[in-house]
Amino acid sequence: MAIAEKIVTHYSMTGGSLPISGDIACYKYFTSADIAEVFSISGEFIKISNEPNPDAATAC
Repeated sequence: MAIAEKIVTHYSMTGGSLPISGDIACYKYFTSADIAEVFSISGEFIKISNEPNPDAATAC
């Protein structure tokens, strides 16, 4: 299953919200400790984020 399919499936299964984090704004796939590929809730690639100390729960 491609990452876009996983994103769409997860978003659908959760209703777009997580109990602790709230509404899902985007998805981040970390390729290393400080680099993440950012995807929309529909699975489209948005950007590569290389912010120092990225927070996985931060909005896009």
